[in-house]
Amino acid sequence: MPKAYRMFVAMPALPALKCPPVSVSEAKESPSVGGFCIDATVDVNKVLEQVTGFLDEKFRDSNKYHSRGDEYVFFEGNDCSQNLVGSLWTTDHGRASIDVKQPSWWKNDEARSVLIQHAAAGEILRVFDHPGGHQSDDWTEIHIKRDIEVYCVTTFEASYEDDYIKMYYKRHNGLDGKISRVENDRETGFDVTTFPLPRYMDYRVDFCEYWGTQCGWAVADRWCQLNGYQRATTWLAEPNIGTIDPTWLIGEQRRCDQDFCGGFAEITCLNPAN
Repeated sequence: MPKAYRMFVAMPALPALKCPPVSVSEAKESPSVGGFCIDATVDVNKVLEQVTGFLDEKFRDSNKYHSRGDEYVFFEGNDCSQNLVGSLWTTDHGRASIDVKQPSWWKNDEARSVLIQHAAAGEILRVFDHPGGHQSDDWTEIHIKRDIEVYCVTTFEASYEDDYIKMYYKRHNGLDGKISRVENDRETGFDVTTFPLPRYMDYRVDFCEYWGTQCGWAVADRWCQLNGYQRATTWLAEPNIGTIDPTWLIGEQRRCDQDFCGGFAEITCLNPAN
């Protein structure tokens, strides 16, 4: 049965392509990049056959690319470009992990992007700088929000959300080209709580941990941990509130009551469900 879905294809060594909203059966092609976005009613099996054929022709590396069914295919360059460095397949139990320093068919400290194909909603991909998966170094977690046929994650150094994925990046000193471990898992439910107008020491939480540095995610994560949660999943900033509602810099332990002082409108914290 033909189904309607959005397909994203990024050609090698070209900029990432953002799909504009288009109506069914309307196709728009950009002259500035070698990719295309299509919303159309199509034969899914035929499209998948064409896509995997394209991947085989352009990217095939028999020493690293295990099979056309591998769901996560990692590339040496950003935007799913350059050489293959390895791939990851999921199991019936939805869990798999690889210390990429061990197998001969993986290149350690090379991956900068990943092509997701045939992935199901609820899957999670994690990549780490540390081969043991320690979170003291850089790591990224990607949640699949809806079934994906083809999707290119162009860099691991970003936190963002769209209709297909939700991506969280914990920065230390950079992750692209440094990946030493990859893991796949499935969501089993989470304890998630959103805190409006979060406060600390009777003040609004400042947007930065220290004066002008370690802002945004660093503060949200630490505030969640101070409240017994694992980390932040999302947050909303509220700038220029210092004169009306002074803020408190958690790391520096000082108040900010100037007009330029900003805080958070809300922070959402997460813990795995028991």
